[in-house]
Amino acid sequence: MNARRVAIVTRRFWPLVGDEETALADLAVGLANAGVRPTIVTAAWGKHWPATFAFEGIPVVRLPKPAGHWWGDWGYAKRLRQWLHSQRERIDVALVASVGADAEAAVAAMGTSVPVVVMGRTSDFAKLSKKPHLLPDAFVTCAEPTEEIVADPHVDQLFKVIRPGVQLPQLISGDQRRRARLALAKACGDARISALTPLAIAAGRIDQRGDYSTFIRAWKSVLARHADARLWIFGEGRQRATLWDEVDNANLRGRVFLPGGVDILSEAFSAADLFLASDDNSSISPATLSAMAAGLPVVARASSAAGNLLTSNHDGLLFDAEDSEDLQVAIERLLAQPTLRNVLGTNARRLVKEQYNLEDRVRRFIELFDELQQGKAS
Repeated sequence: MNARRVAIVTRRFWPLVGDEETALADLAVGLANAGVRPTIVTAAWGKHWPATFAFEGIPVVRLPKPAGHWWGDWGYAKRLRQWLHSQRERIDVALVASVGADAEAAVAAMGTSVPVVVMGRTSDFAKLSKKPHLLPDAFVTCAEPTEEIVADPHVDQLFKVIRPGVQLPQLISGDQRRRARLALAKACGDARISALTPLAIAAGRIDQRGDYSTFIRAWKSVLARHADARLWIFGEGRQRATLWDEVDNANLRGRVFLPGGVDILSEAFSAADLFLASDDNSSISPATLSAMAAGLPVVARASSAAGNLLTSNHDGLLFDAEDSEDLQVAIERLLAQPTLRNVLGTNARRLVKEQYNLEDRVRRFIELFDELQQGKAS
């Protein structure tokens, strides 16, 4: 039995952009290419956003979201439950992108006839166990369970590890990279960049968990030897305005740029010389994996998820937490040594191809869907 109709539930989707939105969009497209028929169910964050549209040929349904934090969440979850219940005969599996009210609404709406899969961080699993009557059929995460989670009575039944996966783009030449740099600078309104300007990028949700402040402190020192180098930090988040203040206080306006979120980070990867990873400790970000897939050398905090994945001086460079001088040395090595950039980038791309490709991730999800459907049928 093959699950061919999958409702993918997520609060945030295009045109809202970020690591999680991009990863979910890639998964949806990958499932569609594999013969699954996904429908994305999300919130209408804009008052005049259309209720339905198609993303890469995939139907997207936007449900109204009332204003206000608590009232808005409660009202949206109620609408989500009603919509899923009304479509229950047309859905084979519900895939929910986060733990919380949306997951609970999906479990309540699907009842015992349609399996519900919830995605989240490993640390989110404890939240599910607090409401046994609203447990999904499976909980998917990217990392193995901790000892505390292994002791949970529901772990064997629910916990599934599926590695993240990204598409492997075609490699580009040096001339293509220089042209991409000029095109990106023009699109983002930064006229100071030339085709030969050294460019480092970072990307992800800009919040307190990131290493962006360390990047800015290090960049001020990097400029002493590489005065024309530029750092672009892509992403949105509550700390973005604070980060701009740090840029201004360091007198780095024009040398550090925060373009905001972008639809397609691949254009930024095509323009860059290196990538600064800002992963937390729990899971490697899609942006970091995508940068590796594009053949960019990655600099990451040693204690982060990316740091645990990379081998220093083989497929990346690592720096100690909050040590801007250590980070500065790593960046300067890469800016000064094109051969090192190429070696690290090539090895990083190979690692993604072998262990973190999108095709394997899609296959694992389809196998899980089939397994859960068979269990419901029996």
